[in-house]
Amino acid sequence: MKLDVNGYIVVDKPRQGSLYRGVDRNPWDVVAGHFYEGRLPKEERSRFEHIKLREPHELWWPVSREVGPAHELLAYSIANGSTCELIAVSSPYLSSLRFRAEASGRTLLRLGTDVISVGEWSLLKILQEHVLQDPSHSLSFILNEHGLLRDGRDVRKVEALYREWSDLGRVEPIADVASGLPVEPVDVFLLQ
Repeated sequence: MKLDVNGYIVVDKPRQGSLYRGVDRNPWDVVAGHFYEGRLPKEERSRFEHIKLREPHELWWPVSREVGPAHELLAYSIANGSTCELIAVSSPYLSSLRFRAEASGRTLLRLGTDVISVGEWSLLKILQEHVLQDPSHSLSFILNEHGLLRDGRDVRKVEALYREWSDLGRVEPIADVASGLPVEPVDVFLLQ
């Protein structure tokens, strides 16, 4: 089966006690930190600059169209003490920018569908963190074993729940619907 992905991102592995395996797990954490501190070696700096500054990701996290540079930055992160992994993503927003990744030639394991407020964060991640603080709420009825949606059908339910909790002051607000910034389903895959 051919999968269309928009790109590749180095993210932290899930924290102890967390199911969440979506996009919003400190993307490019070690690489970006070393980049801004001026400690990133020349080759890695060049790769990350290309991903961060030259790829048209707009309001999204930096995403590599090529698996090779992303994999090399994964290796750099691991060599510098990070416990991370390489994921592939499929995003309607990135697709609207005509952002397509090269085929990786590697097996992709579908982890599920994340819910991203473009330009902001994962609603699923924040809601799950809230649930950990308030066990009277549960999202398990719509989440899979990776803390993601099984598919994109429940995105609007997640968005409505998030906005409700925001109105109650339980979570940070996201952009108003009238802003035009989408809340979107993002399919997440693990490269194997």
